[in-house]
Amino acid sequence: MTGAELISQEKKKIRRIERDTVAAAAVLTAGSLLVTSWHFAFSVAFGGVIMSINLYLLRRIVEAVILRNEVKAGRLFLKVSGHFVLFLGLAAIAFQVLKAEVMAFALGTTNLLLAATVEAIREFFRLQGVKEGL
Repeated sequence: MTGAELISQEKKKIRRIERDTVAAAAVLTAGSLLVTSWHFAFSVAFGGVIMSINLYLLRRIVEAVILRNEVKAGRLFLKVSGHFVLFLGLAAIAFQVLKAEVMAFALGTTNLLLAATVEAIREFFRLQGVKEGL
């Protein structure tokens, strides 16, 4: 497998994780809406949205460094710092302005963990199929 093919394959995995992150946030929000209050479900949704944005921005930063060789330390520092300031700012808005419920928000942020777990399981079974000749 060439380097370009490997990069293409990894980009597809990241895109699947991004898609699954949004799907997991939707499922968590819908489930929360069915069994709890709308405010709890809103807090779950807000946590999910923030994690989805977080993943998207981190992917963009990593692609800039790896694929476009943007290795200027000062520029990279500004991008990463800006990313974390934005992330903390959104969390502050969630708690201070929107009065999000902490546990619901935390539940919403698990969407990335769920999506990464699903992708790891997919990869495990794909590799098992390759080993067994399937």
